Amino acid sequence: MIFTIAFWVKTTQTGGTPEWYNGEGLVDGDSPGVANDFGTALGGGKFGFGVGNPDTTIFSTASIKDGLWHYCVATRQLATGTMNAYVDGILQASAAVNEKLVECLREFVVRGDCLGGGYFNGSLDEIRIFSRALGSNEVGGLYDSYVAPPATAPANLTATAGSSQVQLSWWAASAGTSYNVKRSLISGGPYAVITNVSTTSYTDTNIVNNRTYYYVVSAVNSIGESANSARPAPALGTGRLAQGRCHHRPDQRGGAFHVE
Repeated sequence: MIFTIAFWVKTTQTGGTPEWYNGEGLVDGDSPGVANDFGTALGGGKFGFGVGNPDTTIFSTASIKDGLWHYCVATRQLATGTMNAYVDGILQASAAVNEKLVECLREFVVRGDCLGGGYFNGSLDEIRIFSRALGSNEVGGLYDSYVAPPATAPANLTATAGSSQVQLSWWAASAGTSYNVKRSLISGGPYAVITNVSTTSYTDTNIVNNRTYYYVVSAVNSIGESANSARPAPALGTGRLAQGRCHHRPDQRGGAFHVE
C-alpha cells in the first residue's frame, strides 16, 4: 500500500514508546498479532509512524506536545519500502524497511488504536489520506498552504485566442490551492476576478469578437492570495473566424487578445 496520512494535531500528552502501538493513537491501522499493519501515534511527546512485520517505528526529532498546533505527515512508498515522517513541512525521520504490502486489516481508528486502547488526549483536525506518497516539496507546499499565502505568482501564463474564446494555462504555484482568473478591458487593469479554479487551465467563453481582453492569474489558499502573474507569452488565434482573423496583441502588464 502506498499512502500519505496528514493531519493537524494539538496536545500536551506524552505517549508511550518504543513502537507506535505503545503510544497514543492518532490515525491508526494497527492489527492484533503479527501483521503487515501500520499507524501513527504520539510517543515520547513526538510524532511516530510505524509499520509491522517486522515492527519498525520512526519518531520525529521535534516535540509536538507543547500545546500548539503542528502539521504531521506520514508517507509510505511500496517500491522502496521508504517511510517518512514530517512535522510542520520538515522531514524529521526516514527509514527504508521491508517492501511488503502494508494494509489496514480492520479499519482506521482516530484518537486511539485498533485494539481498543492508546487513547489520545488532544485535538486533531484536517485529516487527509492520499493514495500515493507525497514528495517532500509537496508536503512543504501542503503545510505552507495552511500557514501563509502563496509567496509567488503563477508562472508561464500562456493563452490561445479563438472564435469567441480564450484558452489560458499556467504553471502551478507552491502553496496555492486554487487560482483566481482575472480579466480587464484596460491594459494594466483594474482586473476583475471572472472565476476561481482548482486546475491550472481555463477557457474563457464569456467574450465577444472585436474586443481586446487583458488577463492575469493569481494563486489562492485559505490564508490569502499571491501577486498577479506576468503577461502571457505571445499566442496566435486558432483559426479563421466568420468576421475575419484572430490576433494576439501582447501587453507588458497583461495578456491582450483582440478578435477582429
